[in-house]
Amino acid sequence: MGVILFVRSAIFCLVLYFIFSTDESIAVSLSRVRQSVFKINAISQGVNYSQPWLPRRQVRSSGTGFYIGEGRILTNAHVVAQSQFLTVLRDGDDNPMVATIKFIAHDSDLAILGVDDPGYFTDALTLNFGGLPKLRREVSTVGYPKGGEQISVTEGVVSRIGFRNYVHPGAMKHLLVQVDSAINSGNSGGPVFQGQEVVGVAFQAYTQAENTGYIIPVPVIKRFLVDIEDGVYHGHPANGLITLQGVMANPALREYHGLKEGEGGVKVSHVAIYASTYGVLKKNDIILSINSRPIGVDGKLNFDGERVSFEAVFDLYQLGENVNFGLVRGKKRLEASVPINLARAHHRLGNSYPEYPRFDIFAGLVFTPLSRGYLKSFGRKWHKNSPLHLRYAHWYSRVIERFATASDIIVLGGRLPDPINSYASRFEEKILDKVNGVIINGLNDIESALTKGDEKFIVINFWQDKTPLVIPRKEALKRHNAILKKYKIQPRRWLHEG
Repeated sequence: MGVILFVRSAIFCLVLYFIFSTDESIAVSLSRVRQSVFKINAISQGVNYSQPWLPRRQVRSSGTGFYIGEGRILTNAHVVAQSQFLTVLRDGDDNPMVATIKFIAHDSDLAILGVDDPGYFTDALTLNFGGLPKLRREVSTVGYPKGGEQISVTEGVVSRIGFRNYVHPGAMKHLLVQVDSAINSGNSGGPVFQGQEVVGVAFQAYTQAENTGYIIPVPVIKRFLVDIEDGVYHGHPANGLITLQGVMANPALREYHGLKEGEGGVKVSHVAIYASTYGVLKKNDIILSINSRPIGVDGKLNFDGERVSFEAVFDLYQLGENVNFGLVRGKKRLEASVPINLARAHHRLGNSYPEYPRFDIFAGLVFTPLSRGYLKSFGRKWHKNSPLHLRYAHWYSRVIERFATASDIIVLGGRLPDPINSYASRFEEKILDKVNGVIINGLNDIESALTKGDEKFIVINFWQDKTPLVIPRKEALKRHNAILKKYKIQPRRWLHEG
């Protein structure tokens, strides 16, 4: 009996040891990192797409950032986007420090801040990065969520790793990690720890589910930090691919294309002209692998023990590097090397964060690029309430031949009412095609097409509309400055700003 009790006691003590030793290795030491986590306060001013010459009112917001060494604070881009004044403050301090944006990556929602005083970080610990966290492992989110002024720590568990949309850029996917703890307003930009290492940056939440938050993982963070080493942020590469997942699950189709037993792959249905892949990959190619990593029929591959989209691998490459694809083209196997270049100018699906919206005004006609921001000016349900032809052109621009090579899709966004443009109202919210026979492929084409030439009339043709807008040239040129003066618009503001 004594031996049994001894064994039971020993087992109990051993279990307690593993429980507490595991907790200690998982839980972050708040006292250790307290001086390295900052509350960020921002005063920002958004832009007005419905009346682009007018600014919006200023708003105050807050977020979190953390010290990563060399005088740098890492945070989210959306915390500091369009900010006019920034301060950072550590827990226990009463003197905010003015901060400035050193680098900002709107596409991956990351930013680097700095301060003028190099001694400000003397007692700050440089927080080190770990790797991609494993499923079901505990993580700790540190930050300044709303509901109090003090620093806060919340615990959660990694529940999913995937390749999904980032809210801030709006239409860009990157690698992300889902955790079962909420990421509340104010937490954005804060470090997420596993043990004493940072495994991500808190950045967004899924509001339609309880306790579902997302963090930017270390591979995306490190890509950003490497990108800015030359002093310029170039951005994530655009693969420009539309692929069909699942079609190669058909055994007969695999045999038809000469695929081997167990091979998967995805079929290319479109390659955008602006992307690095254009001219290297082609429609109807079967992509079997990327950098020798086999791709399944679902378009996924093994990424550090988890299955994610093959696009996540392409997405992490830098400008100037090469990505190798294994292909089947016309039943022939080949290797194709894609050099990562800057994307050519093209219509962008995502959000943009300019100081001012880009626009031109001529004779009271307001021309502006079609953008997600412009569509949002139709209200919160813009994805339903904005004009259907604008949504169609926006979402499918890369497969519509008319817009495939255009740097901007130009819309007659509105008019400043005047007798010279009184017949233009029916053309509002229409997409420009030509002005006096000149194809309009960008905002820079507008000014010369409207003001130069000696034709008696300015004839503006619109996409998918056979009726042109016709304006007498001399009268329009005479009325132009008078209209700007009447509506109190400064000439320097209506000239297009790129």
